[in-house]
Amino acid sequence: MFDRSFAQNAGKCALKTSDRSLSYNELESLTRKLARVLETRYDLTVGDRVAVSASATVGATAVHLALVRMGVSVVPLSTAYSREELLYILRTSGARSVIAFNEDHHKISAGVVDTVEGDRLLQLASVSSEGELSKSPPASSETLVVFSSGTTGRPKAVPATTSAVAHNLISLADMWGLSSSDSLYLALPLYHIHGLVVGLYGILSVGGTIHLHEKYDPAVLAAQLETGEADVFFGVPTMYQRLLRSGHASSLRNARLCVSGSAPLTKALFTEIKSASDVSVVERYGMTETLIISSNVPRTGVRPGSVGVPLRSTQVTIADDQEILVQGPSVFNGYIGSAGNTCTVPFATGDLGYLQDGYLYINGRKRDLIITGGHNVHPLEVEEAIQEIDGVLEAAVVGRHSTEWGEEVVAFVVPVTPMKTETLRTYLKERLSYYKVPKSIYFVEALPRNHLGKIDRKTLQESLN
Repeated sequence: MFDRSFAQNAGKCALKTSDRSLSYNELESLTRKLARVLETRYDLTVGDRVAVSASATVGATAVHLALVRMGVSVVPLSTAYSREELLYILRTSGARSVIAFNEDHHKISAGVVDTVEGDRLLQLASVSSEGELSKSPPASSETLVVFSSGTTGRPKAVPATTSAVAHNLISLADMWGLSSSDSLYLALPLYHIHGLVVGLYGILSVGGTIHLHEKYDPAVLAAQLETGEADVFFGVPTMYQRLLRSGHASSLRNARLCVSGSAPLTKALFTEIKSASDVSVVERYGMTETLIISSNVPRTGVRPGSVGVPLRSTQVTIADDQEILVQGPSVFNGYIGSAGNTCTVPFATGDLGYLQDGYLYINGRKRDLIITGGHNVHPLEVEEAIQEIDGVLEAAVVGRHSTEWGEEVVAFVVPVTPMKTETLRTYLKERLSYYKVPKSIYFVEALPRNHLGKIDRKTLQESLN
């Protein structure tokens, strides 16, 4: 995935943080030295599975890349994992070792599996000779084990093969026009597909530059876009919302490409960004199990509300119950551990949607569908209607058990300024069928979200009880 881009861009900056940067030539040398130490001192080899702290630092990223280029499968670890979460990840993934760049990771994993202190590893590599990297790991070999976001229960261990990742990256580079001239502002988590595969792997595979950030800061993003340091931004809707509220959204006009994923980009938010910056944010759609499925195409126009067209060689069909089905070279083969190998062909995504003129539209999660009085209500449709109302920042809609209706529609609304329930009801009655209008509306200061920025509907439903 990286050999050609590293060789062709030797003198270019590959990774940069606030206090350190590495050229592709320097990164190549460091990964080779790390490979030597990992092989000779820690006996790691092709086919092993190793967990690594997913810190947004040059050192931790170099270790991750060294393992991948050795043919070792990497299990990226969130620095926010609790003790129980980390132990669950280690047990389920079957990781042989942990390379810890986080003190908690080191303390928790030390008594469970072989644990290597990341900074110590980098010190050893600094005085080591260069080792050989695996030039051509089998296409079917496992390169990553990424855990799903866990919105339906405990996260599942999803393996990704070398060929699945490589095919996805090639298709995305073609669709988005990625090249060695691109410079990415990256503040997404490096333990999920969006930040790790789409962001880190995607830009390094074409020889671009990555500005790594531990935390997202709208002011820093704006500064890097305005000075030309960065011209590509990958984010989640919450990041774009914060950029608007900070007053820096106009800086996006300096970007060549702005992409949103991991959660729905509402038409209202798309329109606000467009108005503030004259930029059409490219929404894409993917899952841990499938990598990226579809995307809008910048050069042929972006359709608000759509997640675009399927990537090359990816087939998307719609089942009779409107569930989105996917098959193609980037779809996984089955889960690891207790979840078992449950992959079907085509893979049932659990999302509901439809195709129109080749473009895919998503109505929401199948499990979130509300059936009230025999009528189907898609929460996303109601949420978008609420978010079009002046004074509403965001909204979430869930179903609540009802002895009369089976379920009833309930809305949680985050207002910018105080507002009345009847104001919302009056507007929604003009926009929606009567059965879609929420029976109850609760005003809240913020919506609960998981680490990917997705609304935690389970928590909202539990709050109703």
